[in-house]
Amino acid sequence: EEWTKDETYHWHVATCEHSTLTTEKVEHEYSDLTGLCECGKELQLTLLASHSGNNTWSLTDDEKITTSAIIHENISNAVVSEGKLVDFEHYIVYKGWGSAYEPYYLYINSSNDVLTLKLKLGREPWTEYGTYTLVDEHKDRIASESGLDFVLHFNKETNKLSGYVYTNHQLDKLFEITCYSTISNFYEVGYKTNSGTFGTLTTSIYKSYDTSVNEIFNILNIALTEHSYRNVNETSASCNTDGIAAHKECIICGHKVGMDGSEVEAIPMSGHTYVDGVCTKCSKTSPFTNIASHTGTDLWDITDSSGKLSSNGVFVHNVSNVPMNGDQLSDFSLQIQHKGWENNGERTYFYTIKSVNGVLTIDNQLGIDPWTFTTFTLTDEHKARLASAEGLDFYVVYDHTNQNLKLYIVTDGCVELLHTLKTYYGSMSNFYKYSYKLSGTANVKTDIYTTSSSFDAKSDLLNF
Repeated sequence: EEWTKDETYHWHVATCEHSTLTTEKVEHEYSDLTGLCECGKELQLTLLASHSGNNTWSLTDDEKITTSAIIHENISNAVVSEGKLVDFEHYIVYKGWGSAYEPYYLYINSSNDVLTLKLKLGREPWTEYGTYTLVDEHKDRIASESGLDFVLHFNKETNKLSGYVYTNHQLDKLFEITCYSTISNFYEVGYKTNSGTFGTLTTSIYKSYDTSVNEIFNILNIALTEHSYRNVNETSASCNTDGIAAHKECIICGHKVGMDGSEVEAIPMSGHTYVDGVCTKCSKTSPFTNIASHTGTDLWDITDSSGKLSSNGVFVHNVSNVPMNGDQLSDFSLQIQHKGWENNGERTYFYTIKSVNGVLTIDNQLGIDPWTFTTFTLTDEHKARLASAEGLDFYVVYDHTNQNLKLYIVTDGCVELLHTLKTYYGSMSNFYKYSYKLSGTANVKTDIYTTSSSFDAKSDLLNF
């Protein structure tokens, strides 16, 4: 007859019409040899004992390792100085009894910021089983509060010891050795720091019947499902690189949270500020060379070849002094047409900024069938700048190399890319004519610049 079972009990259920009757409902009893109950339920893991600290730990009769077992070492809070682990040498000795006293030493060593593990038999023939160099993740983890997880798996059936270290959400196997003689039991765990300052060590011993390593993942379930954080100092922003406030970062997956668990605060790049062609903060040479300027909304036809844009460059359109109507921007519309020569024909690209009933938009359009058209709604910040004497800049960046036009605007102290428009035939030779259609009141100024190879829109346009 088959058993019916749950986590605690097993029993027989009647197979006749009396299907609600049960007999022999008893608690599971597991064999010390196999870990199996008579009903077939298998005991996966039993915690024998755990220990924290560096004092010698003598196992009681109930704690001694006499079957297959898993020893889980968690090493945490190692000392870091100037971003590097301080030097230390520490060992754990697992004292067993085979044909004679048989100790196995696990050495953990930090030297010149190199972290290693080494296993050695501590009796004749004094076998050393190898040195294993760990990676930066392990160094970060051993210095963190959650710590570095190392697992020693003793297989009683095969008389083998296997060592694993937890790396990037998986267990990496470092070694597997056959014990020098047949181990009857491990009865003591000793600890010693030979030099330097070691961290915190916690040892947990589990009775294990499964000879595979699957159970190890059960032990490390918390490590597998939770982040393991280390503290990271603030990284300052530069002209062309965003910074980040002091925060906590998971040493496994890189997930970041603020020091109080909130969202990480980004520190925006400051952008280049060019005076006399040189950035006042980082000394970068300005990538801009002005080749033409125009004020007003009359037709602008550039006849001088030096003012035609035939290489990488940027059109800077400044719109200012738009009147207010109460607390709203007055209705107006400004269309700027960029005309260029492409594949033996004139091609026109339209950019239109307008305010209707207090709603401010900007759009771009290809002036040929299929009349590609895209509209973006702007913010109160942009409205305020349009009404000011300083005005609002919007930037059309021409990438002659890749034959595209990119529309940028500055929002909340950051350069925002609104749209990328590919030139129609991909063969624009130059831009030479600009026409303006203004409905309402506004001041308009256009500057054309060539840009060098060092041009970076995000940082170079921020403080333009």
